[in-house]
Amino acid sequence: MRVPPRLIPLMLALAVSQAYAAPTVTGAAGADGTHASLPGTAGSAAGHGQDATATAGAGDPGAVATGGQGGRGGDGAAGAPGQAGGRGGNGGDGGHATASHAVQSSAAQLLASAVAAAGRGGDPGIPGKDGAGAAWGPQGTGGRGGNATASVTATGTGTITATSSATGGTSGYLVPVGAGERFGSAIASTTVDGGSSATVTADADATAGAHGGGNAAATLHATGYRLSLGSKVTGGSGAYHNGLTGLGGNDGGSATGKISGTAGLGGASALLTLEGGAGGSGANGADVVARNPFDVTTTGRLSLSLSGKGGDAGSSNPGAPGGRAGNADLELVLDDPSASSLAMRVRATGGAGSLASTTDSGQATRGGHASAKLQGTTKGEIDLVANATGGAGGASRSGAAGHGGDALAAASGTTHLPPRWGSRYPGAVSAVAVGGAGGISWSDGVRAGDGGTAQASASVHSRTVYEFDLTEAKALATGGEGGKATTLGGIAGNGGAVSLFDSVGGSAASRLELRQEAYGGAGGLHTGGGVGGSGGAALSQLTLADAVTPALTVDVLGHGGHGAGGNGGGAQAILELASTSIGAAVRGNTHAKGGDAGMRALAGDALARSTVRAAGQAESRAYALAGETWNPGAQSAATAFSRAEAGGAATALADADAVTEPSNPGIARARAESISTGGSSTAFAKGRGRIFDISAHSQASGSAASRATVEGSRGDATALATSTSTGSGMRVETSAGAKFASGGYFGFEARTSIGSTVAGQAYHTGSFANALPVGAVIPAGAPTVAAALEGQPIAAVGRMLGVSTSSAVPGAHHLTTASFRFDTFAPGALTLGLLDFRSAGIGFTELELIVSNHGSELFSWTFDSLAAAQAFFDDNVLDLGMLGAGSQDILIAADFTFDASGRFDFDYVLGAQGLAPVPEPQVWMLMLLGLTVLLVRARATRR
Repeated sequence: MRVPPRLIPLMLALAVSQAYAAPTVTGAAGADGTHASLPGTAGSAAGHGQDATATAGAGDPGAVATGGQGGRGGDGAAGAPGQAGGRGGNGGDGGHATASHAVQSSAAQLLASAVAAAGRGGDPGIPGKDGAGAAWGPQGTGGRGGNATASVTATGTGTITATSSATGGTSGYLVPVGAGERFGSAIASTTVDGGSSATVTADADATAGAHGGGNAAATLHATGYRLSLGSKVTGGSGAYHNGLTGLGGNDGGSATGKISGTAGLGGASALLTLEGGAGGSGANGADVVARNPFDVTTTGRLSLSLSGKGGDAGSSNPGAPGGRAGNADLELVLDDPSASSLAMRVRATGGAGSLASTTDSGQATRGGHASAKLQGTTKGEIDLVANATGGAGGASRSGAAGHGGDALAAASGTTHLPPRWGSRYPGAVSAVAVGGAGGISWSDGVRAGDGGTAQASASVHSRTVYEFDLTEAKALATGGEGGKATTLGGIAGNGGAVSLFDSVGGSAASRLELRQEAYGGAGGLHTGGGVGGSGGAALSQLTLADAVTPALTVDVLGHGGHGAGGNGGGAQAILELASTSIGAAVRGNTHAKGGDAGMRALAGDALARSTVRAAGQAESRAYALAGETWNPGAQSAATAFSRAEAGGAATALADADAVTEPSNPGIARARAESISTGGSSTAFAKGRGRIFDISAHSQASGSAASRATVEGSRGDATALATSTSTGSGMRVETSAGAKFASGGYFGFEARTSIGSTVAGQAYHTGSFANALPVGAVIPAGAPTVAAALEGQPIAAVGRMLGVSTSSAVPGAHHLTTASFRFDTFAPGALTLGLLDFRSAGIGFTELELIVSNHGSELFSWTFDSLAAAQAFFDDNVLDLGMLGAGSQDILIAADFTFDASGRFDFDYVLGAQGLAPVPEPQVWMLMLLGLTVLLVRARATRR
């Protein structure tokens, strides 16, 4: 066809315009119904919206289709006297919308888009008012929302951006719903072929219309060098009704999606979000269930994220229960041999329970459950996070409110990185679960809902060997908060309880850190002035054995929930950790915190227990903190136990704190035990409370040092520190302790070693001893002792200290001991050389010194003045008689008595002729009972 010259400029302008403007089609709106005019007559029905279809091609940037809206029904006329009003007219249906775009181009930039938005259903007309003595007119029905479909197909080699978006129409008020009927559905699909070179950003979003329960679905597929893919799918809420027409609501619509693709070294990321539709009146929220909705591969970094929420439950109808909240059940399982690294996220959230908003409403329902499961394996770095949150319980003005939904999160990851591959974080896996909050109480006599429970588990495995490589797994579970009560007669809900058992694990060839945490939910607040809810209990317990990891750290935490006027939740954190890996450094920590309580309630007790056994180094820590309460006379308790057993160095620390509120302290118990067969041994115990019992016991073999320390503060105290060293035919044990009413800070310390030196210090009452010392041990200031022991074998040197603080209780006894077990091959003299005596302060009252062998007293004397003690202990020699050949058990005990602050100490040296190397004796621990017997001996026989 020959174009006239005068039309060429116009046709060129049209071509340019079409190249840059997306084809847009909008359906005509339906006509509104006519309002009735004659008394008692019905309004007319509205017209339907027109469908719209838009199709774009290669020269278009996209297609847009919008369905026409349904018209509004006409109003019914009022009735004449004695005549019913006229019926409201029905609303018109919304028009459907279909948009599609197919394009192929080698351009550097390629855009493809299809947007479809269906028309809204029209609302019904208003019924006519009743005439005198008659009824209102019948209710009309709303129109159905239209369906929407959007699709995109794009092929290119450059940078491609492709989007499909479908939005279903909202249905009108009081739309009639038949069995299985759903309105306002949405379907979106995007397909991109970028070969191996394109950089692709692609989306497919589908949102079903509200109030029709429509389903939503999306599919997305792409290939290219680099992929960034995303899809959001939301089901439609169910239909609404007002309880007057007999029209029931329908369940929320489903949400489903699928993403697939193939990428090169540029990597791929994919995000899929699913949300189930809320239930209509009295109907159920939609469940969201997704099992491996991704099929994406790449030789670069791969990142997958899946999020899903169950639909909220529909509100309850008068006299009937509300709908069921939708659950969220998500799972990803991937064994990927090609990606350079793998990151996966799963987040599941339960829907909210139904609302009972009026006093004649039915029963509120509990929140939906949430389950997030994740399992991944890759040849590169791996990073996994599973997160689950239970839905909130429904609030209520009639009947009990709904409980929170339960939550489960589980994640497991394995990386096959080569052992020599350096990576800062080769593997990181975490699982976090939170129970749903209880529903709110809005009326007197209505009980708020309890918080939901939570479970979490995580494990990780790596084989990289670089010392800075950190592999970690964490499992954290928190109970849901109790529901609030907003009126004086309302009842607040309790926090959800949490129990975790063996919920973390893993292995690594470098560093491995595992963390297991359990938190009880907080009790519900009572904003109306009544009693709040109690906190949930927390139990976190882990038993773990490891044979390969060279550096292992395990943390176990349990925290009780706070009571909001109710009781605090109890807390337990318990760890049994064992490692047989030679030379490994193993650390175990437990932390227990009792929940705080209200004014008239009980706080939660706390128990922390840690036991660590290792072929290499072992460190064990236990910390217990009792809950706080202002309730007079209601003390909480804190108990901490820590034990470390090691082939290398062993360290055990126990700390119990029951003085969370200074005016109302509780009961504290702390015990630390350390045992080493090839390194130093250190035990430390600390306690604070109105009544507390603390002890520390350390034991070492060979020349390694052993040290035990206890510390405390004001209260009725029982304290004991013991230290033991064995080796070279000698066993030495020291102790320091007391049972007394403490007026402030105090400490006791015991140290031992064999063939080395034991430094003393002046901060704590203590006993320090070194058996079979090497080199010169007698100072120049003690010539008398030097002369007496010249040429005589030295069995031990030591120091005993008595230290009292400024707030000491008068008459307090601090007992220190040193015990030496050895064999003599022939009879010989036993000599105790007293080297010097140091003092500070004025608190000295009395010092009693006792020396015995096998329980038979060799020497006893009591000094009731500081001058007498100074004179006696300064460069003095005690001839303790002859020892026969055989086993010896020498005990030196010093009992310090104070009436004020002060520090007093003396050094000694023990000489024993005939020392002989013998096999080490069986381990023996001096108990506090033996110390007490020494303290109560009749003093008259010692003077």
